Amino acid sequence: MDNRHKAAQWAIAGTALASLAICASAANTVYLTNKSQIEAKNIQWRGSSQEYQITALDGTIMPVARKQVDHIDVDEPPEYDKAAKMVEAGQYDAAIPVLEDLATRFKMLVWDNKARELLAQSYLGKNDPKKAAAALDELFESTPKDKVAPEIRRLYWSTLIASQRSSTLETDVKEALAKGSRETAAQAFMAIGDLRQQEKKKEEALLSYLRVIVSYEQFKDIQPEALFKAWQILDALHDERSENMRKRLVANYPESPFAKKAAAN
Repeated sequence: MDNRHKAAQWAIAGTALASLAICASAANTVYLTNKSQIEAKNIQWRGSSQEYQITALDGTIMPVARKQVDHIDVDEPPEYDKAAKMVEAGQYDAAIPVLEDLATRFKMLVWDNKARELLAQSYLGKNDPKKAAAALDELFESTPKDKVAPEIRRLYWSTLIASQRSSTLETDVKEALAKGSRETAAQAFMAIGDLRQQEKKKEEALLSYLRVIVSYEQFKDIQPEALFKAWQILDALHDERSENMRKRLVANYPESPFAKKAAAN
């Protein structure tokens, strides 16, 4: 893996981490598929019976089948915030056992998957993309992909590229383009561009990044990376459009890390 690809991974992980840091604490609530909800003192998952055991505010204990549950809110465990700060500080070895414990203790209780998202970032930080991908594979076992934030799905695609699971990536990207939101589609084209770069197909990679720039301009969080990568390829190809791309990035997104890198050239 070259330094440019590693830099791209770090940028993606940083974006995902920023989105994960804004997690407000919520009361324990079970939202049912029939649009009703149950406020709870306690929620436990019973894997053997595929149901939640809910202790209501009045002390009533009731089983609710998984298929009857749309989603749940569970109070944030204090260990999660501590682990998130460790990841942000690059203290991956300290964060990983805490996150693995959370993923086990909070199985099917929201925070298992939030822990896996941070585990993926931690393993990428340790340059272990296979373990990063495995953490997100486990996340998708219990969560439909269309309910995962686009930046997390992009993080998954980044781990697949780095661990050379291109066939899995191609299949997942096709599904995202067919069924996902426009923001997910923009991230999908970025992932395709990254894969084509790894395959040394610069022109095909460029077309993917340009598609994001032209067709998905409303997603401002993605634009700086797309402009930066398009500029890099155009510059390597000695294309006269490269300087205009660099100027557009620096002028429109001056606070972006990508713009600062481009401005230094």
